[in-house]
Amino acid sequence: MPPDAQLGIELVSHRLDELHFMREGQPEPGRAARPVDIQVQLSVSEPEGESLSVRVGLRMKDPSVMSIDAAYIVVFRMTDQFLFEGSVEEEWKKIASRLAPVILYPFLRETIASTLQKAGLEVPMTPILDFRRVFDPDQIRFESESAAF
Repeated sequence: MPPDAQLGIELVSHRLDELHFMREGQPEPGRAARPVDIQVQLSVSEPEGESLSVRVGLRMKDPSVMSIDAAYIVVFRMTDQFLFEGSVEEEWKKIASRLAPVILYPFLRETIASTLQKAGLEVPMTPILDFRRVFDPDQIRFESESAAF
């Protein structure tokens, strides 16, 4: 692996933080699929020493059938600050906005799909997202862990 491919961080852990499912009705037989409202959320805790926790959530809602929310938390640890190109704070913001969603989004999609499938509901396709356009590192605000999560 080329040395410049290393980010100077490691993934310490990731875990499911929240899963809420509410069935709001029965799908109408033969009903054409309607668009499902999809939202992605991101919250970031204040870095603690060399660690950063990021929470990524996915909410899907079909008003007549169901709503489901899932969120995962990932914890990163800095292994080599000298590999960072900018300030540590700038790099944490890039990691929070670009890397954390890419790592956690497949877990969110699978959690939601398997929950809906077990409930006997049709699983809507979740879009493939370009997180460079979803979350702007300059808009990231660190929060206390209790406020962030």
